[in-house]
Amino acid sequence: IAGYLYDTQERPFRVRHLLVEDCPVNAEGLAVLNDESHDEFVRSTWLGRGAMMASETPGYEHHPGVLQVFEPAGIRDVLVLNAIDPIGVGCWVGAPWPERKRLEGAEREFCDRLVAQLRSALRLRLRLVPSAVGQQGADDTQGEEGPESAARLAERERQVVSNLSLGLTNKEIAFELGLAHSTVRVLVARAAAKLGVKTRAELVARYRRGVLG
Repeated sequence: IAGYLYDTQERPFRVRHLLVEDCPVNAEGLAVLNDESHDEFVRSTWLGRGAMMASETPGYEHHPGVLQVFEPAGIRDVLVLNAIDPIGVGCWVGAPWPERKRLEGAEREFCDRLVAQLRSALRLRLRLVPSAVGQQGADDTQGEEGPESAARLAERERQVVSNLSLGLTNKEIAFELGLAHSTVRVLVARAAAKLGVKTRAELVARYRRGVLG
């Protein structure tokens, strides 16, 4: 397997704390993958679903990094567990696969739960070891939310919107926060009403523009 932390604020991603265990994809190979990844590819991989097979990404088979790094090493696919904290720091864990594969049904649900656990572990690490973020600590970054957003949204509402901005579904957010599915739906609606937006997309867009954090 291979694993590393990265910061979504940087392009290409800067790999930190690289862990490689019995895996042909080393730091040089990852650098090729990152350097050759345009924004559309980045959004559908690192910023996309938490659990996936790399081959699910559109354009995967033609990606320069896949052709230059994966194929020579006999890697046809990669099982990916990818957790992103709302502050924008991610943790990627990948296992090379010898043939193309798809995650479906119970297997995908199981992997999604592993990602939720990975995200919780990442959040704990960022609190205990702020230097893992690279530029500033997690507490400092969270403090950038500003007084306006803090006053307008309750803590649970901010948590739900943060996870919503990462592309999680209501079901995934409910599992992540230990809430009922119906509670998440209510919190999303309440946050949207407080901020004067009508759709989930508008709520996420406002968060990503920095209005909420």
